[in-house]
Amino acid sequence: MKTRRYSDTQVFRILQEVDSGVPVVNAAREHGVSAATIHRWKSKYGGMIGVAAQAGKPWAIVTALTFLIMAMLAFTQRSMTGL
Repeated sequence: MKTRRYSDTQVFRILQEVDSGVPVVNAAREHGVSAATIHRWKSKYGGMIGVAAQAGKPWAIVTALTFLIMAMLAFTQRSMTGL
């Protein structure tokens, strides 16, 4: 049996389809994976689907949080220079 690797983005898109109401069997058939594989992905990535799918890319969240932390540090440093 041929093994195929899917990127995280592809897995998130497939799971997003399933979450939007497409039956697991139909999504599995369309993407060439078994229904068990989709259920395994759902148990593995289930909590991250909503957050990562909204961002479009899984790393977009990390980047956004990094910029937020850097901005908070810069603000803190500026406000403490006058003390």
